[in-house]
Amino acid sequence: MLCIAAVSAFVACDNKDKEEVVDKVTIYGTVVDANDGSPIPNVQIAVYKDYLSEEQQKEDMNNGGTPGALGSTVTGSDGSFEFAISNLDRKYSYFVFATKTGYQDGEVLLSLSNLEAGGKFKSDFQLTKNDGVFMVVDDHKKEISTIDFGSNPGTTMRSVTLVYKGSDQLRWEVQYNSAWITSVSPSSGTLYQGDSKAIVITIDRDKLAEGSNSTLIHISSDKGNREITVTAQNGISGYFIKHPWGGGEWSWFKMSKENDMYVHTGIWGGEGANINTEASDEGAQWYPESAIQGGQSVSFGQQVKFIYNPSNEILKVQAK
Repeated sequence: MLCIAAVSAFVACDNKDKEEVVDKVTIYGTVVDANDGSPIPNVQIAVYKDYLSEEQQKEDMNNGGTPGALGSTVTGSDGSFEFAISNLDRKYSYFVFATKTGYQDGEVLLSLSNLEAGGKFKSDFQLTKNDGVFMVVDDHKKEISTIDFGSNPGTTMRSVTLVYKGSDQLRWEVQYNSAWITSVSPSSGTLYQGDSKAIVITIDRDKLAEGSNSTLIHISSDKGNREITVTAQNGISGYFIKHPWGGGEWSWFKMSKENDMYVHTGIWGGEGANINTEASDEGAQWYPESAIQGGQSVSFGQQVKFIYNPSNEILKVQAK
């Protein structure tokens, strides 16, 4: 009997451990205007992990956890939404967050102990309009929700202005979670009736991924909140190499990406090669044969692999 009891206890404990993680939860609901009950389309809905302490956050990060939204979607024309998230750990708290420019944010605690059949969780929101009390505007005093840094390498700083038209005071704070946004300054402050305050957003273009990049800056206050979508484009969509293959005509060829390097296979014709981010001569970087690593160890007419490292701008030639 003791052996059976011990086995039963072990199985019960094992089942309990398995239940600590919920495999899949479907979040659904509707977002309406708190004033007239009309549906609100294009509301951003996201689920975040709510850490109870800094120690808990550090423990999660050390175990491979990542900050930011676990999943998100936007409401349709009828104000409804539905999306799924997976692997929710019961030792953490979670909340569903609803935000749209012009409305105060909505927040609902996601209770894993009160899931519906099939792992569903209903999260309805009634959002209240801000009525223009707290706004984010551009240089032309136009209310905005997006800042685009474009693809110009020299554009690393942009500014927006916070405007408060309330009757008393407003305390605000900026929050963001992006490796390529290096600072938002100032990041907090107080505005009084009729006040405005410019904030400067600085990005690091070296940390941009190829192509289009997008992230959110959340400005919270005791009189309403704002979301700013920040976008930036990495103009480098690929690298091109120009070389007189076999000593013949010079031609541009797009290099393929392998991990962090760009490569192309061709016939070594000596002399040197050009590297460019566009298939044209303008702005190309010329490498004489003496500057190409490994170039002098291959023979004329030999098939080679050109390897370019954009981080240190080194071109290597490897015999095939």
